Amino acid sequence: MRMKISWGFNSLPPDSPAAARSCLTINLLGLPGLGSWIGGRRVGLVQAALALAGLGLTFASGILIAATWARTGEMPVDPLFDLLLGCGGILMFLMGWLWALITGLSLMRAAQRGKQ
Repeated sequence: MRMKISWGFNSLPPDSPAAARSCLTINLLGLPGLGSWIGGRRVGLVQAALALAGLGLTFASGILIAATWARTGEMPVDPLFDLLLGCGGILMFLMGWLWALITGLSLMRAAQRGKQ
């Protein structure tokens, strides 16, 4: 599959290893899925949605625990639901990140094949 860089001001050739490396770096250090989408893979939008939903669940869990603590003056007695919500959010984010890693590595492999 041909990699297409979506930025009009990008000076890198679309199929270059440097462009693929940039997409991989964005996937790993920026928003998971964004580098995949920039590299021309539509699945990047699903990866980004998964990572953002996981991040949202994790923040919601922290806010629920903090709100209970602020309201009662002590930590929640039974925070199981809140902790499960937070752990589920972390798991969702990690799934999006790992999926973005695999997609980024496939972009790198495709760029190396195209170079030879």
